[in-house]
Amino acid sequence: MRIIRYLRFFQKTQISAYFLYFFQIRCIIKSASLTFALDAIDTFLQRAIDFNLGYLFFNRSIPTLSGGELQRLRMVQVFNTQLTDLLIVLDEPLGGLSGKERKKIYDSIIELKEKHTLVIVDHSDIFVKSARTIVALGEKSGKNGGYLIDSQSYIKKQKAPMPKPEHTLGAPIRVALNSKIYQYNGVDIELSEGCLNLITGASGIGKSTLIREYFPQFFESYAYVNQRPILGNKNSNVATSLDIATEIFNTFAKKFKKDKNYFSNNTGNEGCCSSCLGAGYIEYGREKTSILRLECADCAGTGFNKDLAKYKINGKSIFDIWKMTVDEVADFFKDINPKIATALQDASSILLGHLLIGQPTSTLSGGENIRIKLLKLRNSRSDVLGIDEPFKGLSLTEIHSVINFLIGMVNKGKTIVVIDHNEEAFPYFANHIELINKNGLLTDK
Repeated sequence: MRIIRYLRFFQKTQISAYFLYFFQIRCIIKSASLTFALDAIDTFLQRAIDFNLGYLFFNRSIPTLSGGELQRLRMVQVFNTQLTDLLIVLDEPLGGLSGKERKKIYDSIIELKEKHTLVIVDHSDIFVKSARTIVALGEKSGKNGGYLIDSQSYIKKQKAPMPKPEHTLGAPIRVALNSKIYQYNGVDIELSEGCLNLITGASGIGKSTLIREYFPQFFESYAYVNQRPILGNKNSNVATSLDIATEIFNTFAKKFKKDKNYFSNNTGNEGCCSSCLGAGYIEYGREKTSILRLECADCAGTGFNKDLAKYKINGKSIFDIWKMTVDEVADFFKDINPKIATALQDASSILLGHLLIGQPTSTLSGGENIRIKLLKLRNSRSDVLGIDEPFKGLSLTEIHSVINFLIGMVNKGKTIVVIDHNEEAFPYFANHIELINKNGLLTDK
């Protein structure tokens, strides 16, 4: 019973409060056999508090954590390793973090390099200045990129000044933040209608909750997008996500006077590969951790019936098109089907031109996911759009491209609210709101 009571207490306790309780436990327990375990717990607690995670409860579920909280929690695990001389790869370690949090993580990374070799994938100037070796890959993405390029030329290009828009604030929209459920108490924020609005603040303060859960209750016409994977089934791919798959099927069907299902790789249709049922791959195994996924040999990973390879338009079969990039397919269809070409040109304008048309959505990065979702919003009837971290992992020139896309949506009358920590993007916003938590009271700066 004592153990059960202890576990219940442990689950409902904040990290910072448990650290004080744990100090008392250490004074009582003198067993040498437990020293290693106690030291590991002590180090974890101290590092978590150093990374400003002391307010988290131990029973907090992972899906409810913000991007910054999850990032810092992962970094706690990295910094607590007892091993030395490791090769540690950190992929965007500063992603989702505010200015002060970035500095703290950066200092810890510098400390980590004393015992290990670090490889850091990031665009931040702070790492460029301190790195002993800089490797740049480019210039483009996907199969047209990945080449070693001159790092200094690349950095110089990224630092070239980009044109900034002239800001004109629209009519104010006051949003009262006063909710016990979301722990908002103490401020009315003021958005600018028909403009780009930016909300920043320390991770965990409630920014994502604000635009994901609070704004939908406040605005009658509202849409929200984030970096989470696009919903779909195992047959979902870039073509279906960009809403052009059916148009491609129809183009082939019209050309060869067939039903559109004859050229469709959707499960159950005549054009679907009988071996993989349209997925393009076959999975072996049952448990998620042991599933082996192999490309289907019968359809070469396209999901189509192999008999369709003989039907060609301008020398290209639907098999060939499924292996082409967004840019290549846009060029191919510009005279055949302008509707497809226009949709794909829009995708290229927001840095999706490198994706393969038949690429499964399960393989897309968070940034690619959110940009596809933004494309879907370009004709949205919603007046207010909430976007969570659209610039994460992007270089300065890429940020500029995404900003131009957002400005185009603003020019159509949309009010856009963005959450992001990338300081390179700040000057592009007409209205910047910084949320601050002072002794439990939420205020803006």
